[in-house]
Amino acid sequence: RSIRKKQAVHKQNLCIRRIMQIKIEKSQIYTLRLKKFGKYELLENKKKARFSKPASASKIAKLYTLSLNKKIIYVGITSRSLATRLRDGFKATGKTGYYGYKWKSLKEELILHIWTATEDGKLISLREMETIEAEVVFLCRSDSGQWPEYQNEIHFFESHENHRQAAKKIYSSVLRNSE
Repeated sequence: RSIRKKQAVHKQNLCIRRIMQIKIEKSQIYTLRLKKFGKYELLENKKKARFSKPASASKIAKLYTLSLNKKIIYVGITSRSLATRLRDGFKATGKTGYYGYKWKSLKEELILHIWTATEDGKLISLREMETIEAEVVFLCRSDSGQWPEYQNEIHFFESHENHRQAAKKIYSSVLRNSE
């Protein structure tokens, strides 16, 4: 009986989870000017900048997009600071099987958007953010007929309406604010 009761509670929690709204926080927007050898210059409002919280914080799930000419070219997630995540993506050589970012040799300035999200006032988990990431990538595919040009991989998990709505907010925000 206790197993059935646990299953019923789990099923009830899933139903509640599906209707809880994910609140996407205002994005941090930076310009990323790529340099040689994995270096980059970070700009905010056309001035040299450093990442600030929440982008600079670790242990917080973040979704980030890179766009070029109002087109998303990459979607990623991390719970590390963005500076650490970018450094690792630039320095990777394939020695461990990871080659790093496919976009790391581009010469253009890229627009970097960074989001956090809450659900019922609490920061969402990296797994929840990864579900939203997949939905953003799917929106790119649905609108353009192609996956983001520099996307390395994507993991898909069961999504619900709250994930899809969060992804739509992110996607439309990038398209509006990518110049």
